[in-house]
Amino acid sequence: YGTVLGTEAFQKVHIRSTPSFKLGVSIESGILDLELLSKDVSPEELLAILASYRKKKRYHVLKNGDYVTLSDSDSLDALVELSEGMDLDLQKLANGKLQMPAYRALYLDKLLEEHDALTSSRDKTYRSLIKNFQTIRDADYEVPESMTDTLRSYQAYGYKWLRTLQEAGFGGILADEMGLGKTVQTIALFQAWHEEGLKAPVLVVCPASLVYNWQEEIGHFAPELTVSVLAGSMGERKKLISKLASSKVGDFPEINIISYDLLRRDIALLEKVSFHAAVIDEAQYIKNSKAAMTKAVKVVKARYRYALTGTPIENRLAELWSIFDFLMPGFLYEYSAFSGRFETPIAKGKDKAVSEKLKAMVRPFILRRLKKDVLKDLPEKLEEVR
Repeated sequence: YGTVLGTEAFQKVHIRSTPSFKLGVSIESGILDLELLSKDVSPEELLAILASYRKKKRYHVLKNGDYVTLSDSDSLDALVELSEGMDLDLQKLANGKLQMPAYRALYLDKLLEEHDALTSSRDKTYRSLIKNFQTIRDADYEVPESMTDTLRSYQAYGYKWLRTLQEAGFGGILADEMGLGKTVQTIALFQAWHEEGLKAPVLVVCPASLVYNWQEEIGHFAPELTVSVLAGSMGERKKLISKLASSKVGDFPEINIISYDLLRRDIALLEKVSFHAAVIDEAQYIKNSKAAMTKAVKVVKARYRYALTGTPIENRLAELWSIFDFLMPGFLYEYSAFSGRFETPIAKGKDKAVSEKLKAMVRPFILRRLKKDVLKDLPEKLEEVR
């Protein structure tokens, strides 16, 4: 049909495929490190390519004049979706390591599973953490020998789940339906710590009506544990708490139980104590993040934090935010950000995509079983008249 003539500059133009890159993932000292690695282009050009891709351009022109095709790039699509899902600053990610709290690791793994096109290199610590959460039933954590005949199979799983959270340094909500034994699963955790030589006291916060029930249950299932009920007059409580604050290893009641109301009154004393763990029972008591009682609970110093409740959400998503603000502050962002990103779109807009994102984020940190799920493990109905 004819001859096409091109200038020398035109002949030098090349169309290249999308540069290859991978996401480097590692964990060190409770920090998740993310790094975007590419052998083909510099960080600056990679950012420019991403900017063109987000503008839905078909090509991006590199500094050397080459064209990069963008019309069919699964890897770029995966990276953009990942950055939006994780709220990543791509500029920081491309220019060096981006650091995040380790509790984002489980959600990151789920997103990476959904985006096979985004290759990644994962260090041993990260892989081990993910594996631990995927194989909880086969975890090496042995149920304390004195309680092996006490725990039903689903309760033993709950105990291992709590230990897995502890090993990773995370907090979590044991949200089993009422009557499935949240208390006894937690006592098994206490007993394990006792056998390992507990180095600091544990605090249990619960409604006043359950304080002595906790004491009775611990005495029944784990009689070796030393228990103190932080109750009585102001003078008596001050004496008990002051002893906790000044105690040395082994010279303290292992489990210390206090009601929400008394904790609110005594928080000035209790915040001087460094607890091994803080467990809040009926955690919906802290659903109002602005209440003085909620603020007092969040002041408690504890290495590990757990919440027990059969109703993590009673009326509003803000209640779930408040509990996680106790367990892992920042995990669900500041409340204003949480409200804008999740609560309003879900409650008012019925946004299913946002709802699924929130579920994916919190799912690893909430264990909930219903009676119908564990019927085969439950005994015949027991009736006791007192």
